[in-house]
Amino acid sequence: MSRQQAETIELSEGNATTISAARAQLETLRSELKQLFFERDDVVDGLLSALLCKQHVLILGPPGTAKSLLASILSGAIDGAKFFYWLLTKFTTPEEVFGPISLVALQQDRVCRLTTGKMPEAHLFFADECFKANSAILNSFLTATNERLFHNDGKAVPIPLMTMIGASNELPESEELEAMFDRFLIRFWIPYLNDGGNVRKLLTSADPVVKTKITLAEIEQCQSEAMQVVVPDSVIDALMIVKQRTEEQGYRSSDRRWKQAVKLLKAFAYLTGDNAVNEDHLELLADVLWREPKDRPQLATVIGTVGNPLNVRATEIMDAAKELAAKLGSVNASDSAAKAEWLKQASLLETSLSQMEGEMQTLMAKNPNRNLRKVKLALDHVTKIKKGVTKRVAELYNL
Repeated sequence: MSRQQAETIELSEGNATTISAARAQLETLRSELKQLFFERDDVVDGLLSALLCKQHVLILGPPGTAKSLLASILSGAIDGAKFFYWLLTKFTTPEEVFGPISLVALQQDRVCRLTTGKMPEAHLFFADECFKANSAILNSFLTATNERLFHNDGKAVPIPLMTMIGASNELPESEELEAMFDRFLIRFWIPYLNDGGNVRKLLTSADPVVKTKITLAEIEQCQSEAMQVVVPDSVIDALMIVKQRTEEQGYRSSDRRWKQAVKLLKAFAYLTGDNAVNEDHLELLADVLWREPKDRPQLATVIGTVGNPLNVRATEIMDAAKELAAKLGSVNASDSAAKAEWLKQASLLETSLSQMEGEMQTLMAKNPNRNLRKVKLALDHVTKIKKGVTKRVAELYNL
């Protein structure tokens, strides 16, 4: 595909539309990142959406879940973008993050930091253990992430920061960290890999290396185009209902978050190939509104019932399929009794998965005019799980 001219592609709705070469390249990058990072599709979409609307992302999870790797791979795919990474502790000094003080300026009674290669010159900033920094650094982060300014040499200097990616193994506990926590518009909790097939791929594949490259100028073009995405009145009405219902459930978010969420939805719609925000895009709000990871499922249900109820059921079915598949476990083929019991459970699982497939096929047949992207994805996932179980059964019989 040429990157020198606009390309015409077929969108998911079946309508041909002309998109820029930059947007096509972004879609290629999105697809490759999802192939490289197993079970991280939502995080990839969240990171790219945040980048498109110049917002910030928090990734929570235990050590070793590829938080920093995903950030570095993404930044490395953007030619011309400056990336700054730092592991923060309570002993981290401003010099480490913002640059040393110029001795020449100090002799002139000026306090001027030399920011070359430091955070104030970065387009993407990965802050590892972001809540462990001391107050002096955190206060500078607040201004940098919101106003995109860095105070240096007595002046408020504009900085090129597009997206700050924060990583932490735990939620912030003190009230003084709440302002920093609120700066992260979209938040993810990522566990260790769950699917056995993906674990096998992880163990046997080479370290992820992204082949797709996109220029900083193309990213900036995509950012401009994303903000041209239309937000219909019906979506604004739906957002107001979501706000009311989530607040009734005790989930309150700042006015700033709701305002920024509209831009995030435009970016997400653009990323998924749409030129207007629709009910399906509201699902991203589940990762905007939670305060604790345990709250996400309930928020997703509330949002889904306002947006596209079919998405709620599709997600429930897909989660149930994953849970049942995980319970099947492995078997010692030399133990005839254990083998017979495993085959019995596998047969029951195949029956359950077939029923799930049937339910989703019925949903699609009864709702031909609804957006069925999520249902189709769930159906594909359940079918994949069933094929995997069938293959294991066949292999066991052939032993």
